[in-house]
Amino acid sequence: MGVFEAKMRDFHLIGGIFQTKMHDFLFRWGIFI
Repeated sequence: MGVFEAKMRDFHLIGGIFQTKMHDFLFRWGIFI
């Protein structure tokens, strides 16, 4: 259970970073367009 929770926490962390980068990317392209 502890390992599973740790994996889920890492997954959320990586997902949050990816989502932030993607949002920043779309925001910049939105300005260019």
